[in-house]
Amino acid sequence: MRKRRKDYRVEVGPEPLTGMPGSLLVNFLHDTGDLAQAFDFSAYSAPSRMAAEVALAFRHHHATSAACTRDAAFRNAGIWFQFLGAHGRAVSSMKEVDEAGLRAFIAWLDRQLHSKGARYEVWSSVKQLFAWLLRHRPELMHPGLELPFNPFPRKNAGNRGKFPGGGGVRADNM
Repeated sequence: MRKRRKDYRVEVGPEPLTGMPGSLLVNFLHDTGDLAQAFDFSAYSAPSRMAAEVALAFRHHHATSAACTRDAAFRNAGIWFQFLGAHGRAVSSMKEVDEAGLRAFIAWLDRQLHSKGARYEVWSSVKQLFAWLLRHRPELMHPGLELPFNPFPRKNAGNRGKFPGGGGVRADNM
């Protein structure tokens, strides 16, 4: 009996995550299969293609997040769409969002929100969704897009800590 030859062929990789984004409704389920939370991205007056792309990132990035984190991230995604509506930016998909658009969003946040911490929270939530798309679905994003690292540095610099002098930890407690 002859020895069988080993097959070194490589299997074809799996299909992309969900094909082209299309659903504007994001549902999160309990372990029992009951509906835990539902988010409808059609509530935002945004181009449906862009809303579907952001919903795709939201669905996958926040799959294991706490309910309150998802609520805040959904509200902050709405601020991104509010910016697009206020600026009249004619973008229909994430592929059309470039660095100039992101910098305009950051400048708009500076004018809209009074607290640096609030601006940072909104930027951080939106940036996480964009970063997910860049990492997992780069074909949906603008080629060569780089996200600004920290447009609101030292967000807590103005806060006074628990102790005199503004610090959060006293040296004699270490």
